[in-house]
Amino acid sequence: MRIAGTYEAYEKRIMLENKRSWLLEQITQIEEYTKEHSLTFFNQITPDGHNIVEEKWDINTGNIAEKAAEAINEFKAQLEAVTAELLEV
Repeated sequence: MRIAGTYEAYEKRIMLENKRSWLLEQITQIEEYTKEHSLTFFNQITPDGHNIVEEKWDINTGNIAEKAAEAINEFKAQLEAVTAELLEV
């Protein structure tokens, strides 16, 4: 590919596809996170594994929904730019 002079285009296409996949994954993760209303953690307090403490954390859904919407909009804008650039390659 280097001899034919097509390696740079191939490399750029692979990098853009990876970036596109990462952006799609981030959007999906943010959407899934906003559906949760509380988080539960299990902490092992002794080495034998028989004693576990459960912690529940409440989430400020209003604040998180606002920030999640901002992040999703930003990721979608970047996704459109990457997709447009990918079509050019």
